[in-house]
Amino acid sequence: MSVPRNRVGVAVMDGLLYAVGGSEGSKYHNSVECYDPELDRWTNVKPMHSKRLAVAISVVNRLLYAIGGFDGAHRLNSAECYHPENNEWTMITPMHTMRSGAGAAALNQYIYVVGGYDGMKQLNTVERYDTEHDVWEYVASMKIARSALSVTVLDCKIYAMGGYDGQNFLANVEVYDPIRDVWEDGEPLTSGRSGHASASTIIQKFLQFIPCD
Repeated sequence: MSVPRNRVGVAVMDGLLYAVGGSEGSKYHNSVECYDPELDRWTNVKPMHSKRLAVAISVVNRLLYAIGGFDGAHRLNSAECYHPENNEWTMITPMHTMRSGAGAAALNQYIYVVGGYDGMKQLNTVERYDTEHDVWEYVASMKIARSALSVTVLDCKIYAMGGYDGQNFLANVEVYDPIRDVWEDGEPLTSGRSGHASASTIIQKFLQFIPCD
């Protein structure tokens, strides 16, 4: 990358890897760069309106969303949307709660922003953004407040893994069912961890049919 980035937001869109915000020591970034794996090259794109460390990132319908974070002075509830076609960021409706170190996951037209830290305490609250109507609403809260967690989607459910509750690094996993608006306990991690990454992938299983004589 062109600069060091700590607690950077990362997303993949249109085959490009985006690195969003972060910090270099006490210098907080609003800059954004994307990596083209075919060219093996990083390119700077339009910077965000706000500097954002520990920003939540998600992609819906070929638009990249940067949500919340820390600008070096304040936790943010503001959010913005990157349009790759014209290389522009536009502000969207802010969240109800200021938060950094939250997790984000996209399901259909919605972005779920999970947990985080508001400058005073870790959060268990969850907000859902409707990308088609530019509206935030609260959904069911997690059982355990946490920041610096990782969040991913598998089988149309959201997995919130690990994080920090203000005293302990967590191995706890919670699973959210958006149809029932319920969080349930999942299988714990093998060790407590925060500030980690997670991803899901689909492994194709093939069946070989052998004819019987």
